[in-house]
Amino acid sequence: MERSHEFLKMTLDTMSEHIAVIDETGLILYVNSRWRQFAEQNACTPHCEWKGQNYLSVCDRSDGLTGVANRRCFDEFLRW
Repeated sequence: MERSHEFLKMTLDTMSEHIAVIDETGLILYVNSRWRQFAEQNACTPHCEWKGQNYLSVCDRSDGLTGVANRRCFDEFLRW
């Protein structure tokens, strides 16, 4: 099982998109290297530990349209 997780992480890290793997409650389980690079390039806290943060809580606190849109999209996805 551990090898499968490592393979998945390596695969996600090769993608050019910013990817966060989250559970059904919004808890971040993993972010790929592009996500981390984007965060570092955009004045996020250096070496922030994303794992364990709640993505939906961040969206709810956001005053920007992207956060609201991301939250709505996630809610719709869960209804499927």
